Amino acid sequence: MHDFHYAIFDMDGTLIDSMKYWKNLGRDFLIANGCTVPEDMSATLQALSTREGADYFSRELGVNKSGTEILDELHKTMIRNYREKVECKKNAKEYVESLHGRGVKMCIATATPFHMATIPLRKLGLLPYFSFILDTEEAGISKASPEVYDLAARRLGAEKEDVVIFEDAAYALQTAHAAGYYTVALEDAEAGMTEEIRQICDEYWTEFPSVP
Repeated sequence: MHDFHYAIFDMDGTLIDSMKYWKNLGRDFLIANGCTVPEDMSATLQALSTREGADYFSRELGVNKSGTEILDELHKTMIRNYREKVECKKNAKEYVESLHGRGVKMCIATATPFHMATIPLRKLGLLPYFSFILDTEEAGISKASPEVYDLAARRLGAEKEDVVIFEDAAYALQTAHAAGYYTVALEDAEAGMTEEIRQICDEYWTEFPSVP
């Protein structure tokens, strides 16, 4: 990896092992509400914010609740998971600590709402290492657009060529790489698309490196 002074980290599936809970969240909600789960739902939801996903459930999948009501229920379930179940990915905390010790300035860019993202980051002791959390709702656009990363880089005070982006999702890595950022993919069991990801990132890590 080239030398860098700034890093933008995704949270779910990259720093913390939470995608298995997100993956089942929508399915379990639909079943509980007597709705059919589409075969392609996971792929559809991956590129949507949580709010967009809730609106999709209400508009397209026949849930007899408003998008706001659905979103509130989904968030309450996931908050419980963050508080009670979620742990760091292997070596993630140690790696972030090592970057902080080297003076690397870091932030989080996530599709998870800010008020939720702080819960696992604080619980797991990661929060103090990051200058800020940027969620896609605040950015006003999903990670299908590079503006999320551009905004994060500007807030860090960084030039694009001095930033490394750590992500697990193929669509987000594609966005960042196409925009000219150096990208590191973190393997996640729930992300899938391993070969596609390997082709679009600069580095592919099965886990964060152990720190001496």
